[in-house]
Amino acid sequence: MKTSDNRWSGKFRSYISPERLGAALWPVLTVVPLLAGIGYAVLYSLGGVGLLSEGWTLQHWREALTDLHLLKSFAYSIYVGILSIVTSISLALCGTLVFRSQVGRRWTGMLLYAPLAIPSVVTAFFVYEIFAQSGWLSRVLHQLGLLGSADQFPILIQDPWAIGIITAHVAMAAPFFLILFLNTYQNEQIDELRRVASTLGAGSLESDWKITIPVLFHRSYPTIVLYFIFAVGSYEIPLLLGASSPQMLAVNVVRNLQRFSLDTIPHAYILALLYVVVVIGILWALLRRKKLFYEA
Repeated sequence: MKTSDNRWSGKFRSYISPERLGAALWPVLTVVPLLAGIGYAVLYSLGGVGLLSEGWTLQHWREALTDLHLLKSFAYSIYVGILSIVTSISLALCGTLVFRSQVGRRWTGMLLYAPLAIPSVVTAFFVYEIFAQSGWLSRVLHQLGLLGSADQFPILIQDPWAIGIITAHVAMAAPFFLILFLNTYQNEQIDELRRVASTLGAGSLESDWKITIPVLFHRSYPTIVLYFIFAVGSYEIPLLLGASSPQMLAVNVVRNLQRFSLDTIPHAYILALLYVVVVIGILWALLRRKKLFYEA
């Protein structure tokens, strides 16, 4: 009897192993709430649910897709994401070419990893304190006699060109990509490839342009795309540093949800759905190839 009980107990334990339990809980805790939220947004935007629901309609979609303010918010977010990622990658590539010989040294690791410990809200606060018209930089320039008053300092925070937002994103992303590129440089043994190219007559600049940069981009391409998605959908940084108009996606969605007028809620869900569609499209294009899926 005990042998039979032990046998059933062993089968039960193997059936509810941590691996199987984790595989079952993962979709329940992540995929199901996400799909439920997307489904509710679709129903709300079509008038199927909601406080002002009067039946199924495409009126909210027609209004949103012809609303220049919402479309401008979407385009503005794409602009911020592209400029932030391009600037961050450019700085990280320059840093990689400069510090590639310093990989593995303790002071280099401490210097590079320190910015990653700063939350995005704190980064936005520091950017505001430094680059605002009443910030540290304008005060220093005023004390040096380069500015007559704070009003003469250029508007870099809450400006329509999103200079403050892009600066904060670059301050966060550039160290991250620099670490990623340096690790990739070491793991892919790019120095060995450069030596082979040198023996074949390639110069240092030609080796960087045809070997170093392509290898770094190829290995980091999935991460670059995912960080671009993060930058487009960020909330804290544009909330603190962005202008009242135009607004980035996440800020526009939240403010439309929190307004006193309930008529703007469907527009908020539609804007969020458009972002989801773009993200799904980017991920599908990124992960449709098995090799890129494995790297991501």
